[in-house]
Amino acid sequence: MRKRTLTYIAVATLAALLLSGCATRGEIKRFQQQMDYLVQSNAKQQQQLERLDSLLAEQQETLRQMKATQDYNLQMLIEEMKIVENLLSESGYQVSELREKLAAMEQELASVPPATQKSVSDTAETSSAQAAVNPKKLFET
Repeated sequence: MRKRTLTYIAVATLAALLLSGCATRGEIKRFQQQMDYLVQSNAKQQQQLERLDSLLAEQQETLRQMKATQDYNLQMLIEEMKIVENLLSESGYQVSELREKLAAMEQELASVPPATQKSVSDTAETSSAQAAVNPKKLFET
């Protein structure tokens, strides 16, 4: 009897161990639902990731185009500044020529003897006759 009792206990323990590792149909169904949810969630995240990748690529392309435009505009500004610099340099040369001509004319006028005491109208006539300034000569370059 004791042997039989030990056998029953051993069989019951073995059965309990074997049955404790099995899942019920409800547990399997819940596990399947969780798997489906995870697969759907993963698919949504994959779509979002692809969308973000395409937006990032689009933004990089726009940034590249903006940089190219900015580089072109900067180059154009540099060229325009060179043109302005050349014009200013040329103008400075012309101004210095005009100053030299004006100084020469002042010396020429200074070398003419001053008129003696005459009336204002006589002095004006004499001065204009003595120092005839040619405006074309003054502004020729």
